[in-house]
Amino acid sequence: MNHNSPKIIRGTFGDDILKGTPGIDKIFGVEGNDILRGKQGNDRLFGGTGDDTLYGDKGHDYLSGGIGNDSLLGGDGNDRFQGSAGDDILLGDAGSDGLWGGTGDDLLLGGTGSDRLLGNAGDDILLGGAGSDRLWGGIGNDTLLGDAGNDRLWGNAGDDILWGGADSDRLWGGTGDDLLLGGTGSDRLWGGTGTDHLLGDAGNDTLLGGAGNDYLLGGAGADTFSFLSPNQGIDTIIDFNLVQGDLIQVSASGFGGGLTVGTLDTDQFTIGSAASNASDRFIYNDTTGALFFDPDGTGALAQVQFAQLSTELALTNSDIFVV
Repeated sequence: MNHNSPKIIRGTFGDDILKGTPGIDKIFGVEGNDILRGKQGNDRLFGGTGDDTLYGDKGHDYLSGGIGNDSLLGGDGNDRFQGSAGDDILLGDAGSDGLWGGTGDDLLLGGTGSDRLLGNAGDDILLGGAGSDRLWGGIGNDTLLGDAGNDRLWGNAGDDILWGGADSDRLWGGTGDDLLLGGTGSDRLWGGTGTDHLLGDAGNDTLLGGAGNDYLLGGAGADTFSFLSPNQGIDTIIDFNLVQGDLIQVSASGFGGGLTVGTLDTDQFTIGSAASNASDRFIYNDTTGALFFDPDGTGALAQVQFAQLSTELALTNSDIFVV
């Protein structure tokens, strides 16, 4: 007899309560609203059809809800979850877990450990919990909460809400009109496409709106507002604060115009409504708050507004940095 072979436990077409052994089990709920419990060992639990409840307990378990609105609890160990069809609840609990929501509007809770959460299709809610987690919203209008740890959040498709929480996080909105909130720590926020709202909150944050007319609010700390190109829309910087040490960062390759890496040259910045000589590249209109880029100063090429700031700022070339 091979003691390493899993014990096979199968339910019926009714509502079953199926418990594993201290060893390795494979438990199949089949049909009905079943309760499956793995106990000890590295178990594999399959709910089947119906609204099932699966407990991995101890060990490194695999839990698959199947069709229906299922609840999956990993327990101890590094567990893997598959929500499949229906509106599912997946709770990683202890360990570094992998949670996949499947179709439906799912709730994924990583718990402790460094977890991986994927909402997949549907309007999902993902909470990383303690540890440095990775969260992907997938398709749908998702809500992603990193919580504690240095987390990475990707909204992907849809109009998503991303909140980094504590520590230094990185947030990518993806497509859609997204809301990104950094939380505490020095965070990096990328809006992606769409009309996005980015809030750095506490810490020295970096905010990049991406394509679309975005709204950027750095919050407390010396924040960096980054631009890859002058042709990705007009971003509104709500709270550009010279006293706090806020900075505008632009890409030399994306903007062109002969920019060199480092603090912007003095003769490439002017205040007014248009370039006054051939060397001017950035024009701040302190009456309207508009910030323009002109690739050839007083040459034939037109200036382009890429940002909207507050009026009457004491802005200088030293507040713009080229990378």
